[in-house]
Amino acid sequence: MAIDAVSAHGPIEYEVKMMNDAGQTVYTFPLAQSGNGLISTEWNLLNEAGQPQESTYFTAQVTTYWPSKADFLANAAGSGNSVIFSSPSWKLNSPEVWPPMGGWVIARQDITKTFTGTLPTSDGPHNGKAMLEGVFDGFYGALYFDASMDPTGNTPYPLPDTGTPDFAPWLDFEPNTSQAQRNSAWSMFADAIDDRPYFISRNLWWFGHGGGNSIGADDFVIDKPWIYWPWSSAYRTSVDIDEFLQNRMGPGVHKYRFVFLDGCETATGDWASVFGIPEKPYYFSPNATLIGRPNAFVGWKVRKPFASGAALAVFPGFAKFREQLLMYWTDDGKPFRAAVDLANADAKTFNPQVPLDWAKDISITGYDQITFQMGNLNDPAF
Repeated sequence: MAIDAVSAHGPIEYEVKMMNDAGQTVYTFPLAQSGNGLISTEWNLLNEAGQPQESTYFTAQVTTYWPSKADFLANAAGSGNSVIFSSPSWKLNSPEVWPPMGGWVIARQDITKTFTGTLPTSDGPHNGKAMLEGVFDGFYGALYFDASMDPTGNTPYPLPDTGTPDFAPWLDFEPNTSQAQRNSAWSMFADAIDDRPYFISRNLWWFGHGGGNSIGADDFVIDKPWIYWPWSSAYRTSVDIDEFLQNRMGPGVHKYRFVFLDGCETATGDWASVFGIPEKPYYFSPNATLIGRPNAFVGWKVRKPFASGAALAVFPGFAKFREQLLMYWTDDGKPFRAAVDLANADAKTFNPQVPLDWAKDISITGYDQITFQMGNLNDPAF
């Protein structure tokens, strides 16, 4: 946060105090000098102990002394002082203020880990598990690369941070994982959605076991309810997420632009409103003007099978739909609804052996014509 001012006197000494919206001093700069009366400094939004400060706005109190503070306190001839206050300035990491570019949270629950087989397609046998992991890794890696190549620093890195652009985050799942591992992975995932004190996260794509008001599990048996072991926190409910986003039960301070909860029946509960997105679609005529920041929530109306239990293999068409969906939406610039329809046709052609219809069972509330970056920038129009 930049603080710039000019004094009618020179030379001067000056002090700058940063105050929050309660009028409390949260940081005091050391006494500084200026030979020509120009004051320029920058605050990193931390207090003296290095702790991030949260406030709806900050105000700078600038006190100048001429020719010096010591002369003023000694009441020397020609000395004096002045105190001015800046107008309230919104901090960039306020949840109410959109960041320069909304960031992405990406994670897949590792529910396909035991489905390692291949299945036939129109293009020969394919391993759906490897395809699906490649979709997530590719999307995560592309976002990571874009951030690394932006000299302005406005393009955010995807979260959670895996430390490498090669692998998207996964949430541990049975078998061969401990409860501590599973709980820790979900804690990191939830922290990425919360993203305080930065509040850059505004988009989410998650894949795993879901429901109308909860996502996640420790284990599962095909065609049986998801399993939660004792002492498990390897899941989150809509109430859990709303406790820190505060969009449904609170004032609505950390809204998301795009959310795809890619799990069974996630469109049957209150997830959309938890992320600050309408629970019903809204439409516009071709000549209408879109007012406000567009947003969309995507979920599934039903339980969608992702694998063959007999073959222990992920349906290749299941992965192909997501692969093509991202291609049409992110690379080709298609509106999301159009991307769904095109990807659905491609997946059915690629894997006709599995009679799944993704376009029929998907649910899009909010604005289904949203494009990949529509409304994702800090545009004053919104």
